[in-house]
Amino acid sequence: MSSWLELIRRPFRAVLADQHADPTPPPGSWKARYIRDAEHYRLRADRDPFEGWEKIKVPHHLVRRELQSALDVAFGGGDLKIYRRYLDRALLKAERIRRDGLPENRDRHSDLDRFELGEAQCDEAYARLLRDGTWDMAVFSLGLEQMAEWCFDKHSNPRWDDFTKEKALELAPRAVVASKDELFAKLLKRMSKMSEIRDLDLWRAVAETTSPARGASLIQRCLAQCSKGYDNTPLGNPTYQFELALSIWVLRGNPLEAVSIDAVVKIVYGQDAD
Repeated sequence: MSSWLELIRRPFRAVLADQHADPTPPPGSWKARYIRDAEHYRLRADRDPFEGWEKIKVPHHLVRRELQSALDVAFGGGDLKIYRRYLDRALLKAERIRRDGLPENRDRHSDLDRFELGEAQCDEAYARLLRDGTWDMAVFSLGLEQMAEWCFDKHSNPRWDDFTKEKALELAPRAVVASKDELFAKLLKRMSKMSEIRDLDLWRAVAETTSPARGASLIQRCLAQCSKGYDNTPLGNPTYQFELALSIWVLRGNPLEAVSIDAVVKIVYGQDAD
């Protein structure tokens, strides 16, 4: 008889097997990228997550890097054990940041601390959702609030610079995931007269529709059309694609606690049923 752990693993493997059956994946695909870097992911997953902690200069990457690595493994058809190790690393780092604050040697302006602390909390909630199937709305909402405060309070000038615009737009899918309609509307109102930046038209269209199902379809269309990202992967940045998938999941009326990596991968690859 199969163990309960094997029963959990089997759907994940089945999804990945369907998506990555081609033994020679196209260059630049998630599968090809993972095959190329598989040894790197394996080795880094076993290293001390706090190695060089006090020397870290870019705290933005502390939790996000581990979450992104977990998604790289999942989207690339990698080992489930390695995927879970990266989620564990993300949670360990997030818990340390909440307890001790950001590393002292960071090479950033102090006014970014609030945004980065909030981002770490949001990523902590994402990692816990993927690892344990539990959604901590309190932690996520607090993180989202801190990020929003940085955008609206610290940068109260009505003409945001490009850096602030990009940071503010990161809140759009998170506001949808958390069902923060007021924040979402406030963001879009503030951006209504801005020049074109990444996917701004998408979020404007989502804000204007009165149908959640229509909003989900708009995001799914954007997800299907993503053709460029870092390292020329056809699906773009994995954490952003993950947030798009979660936005679709929520707009379709599904509870976050019911989402799984299988469902995320299917949405990202356009293989799920509407």
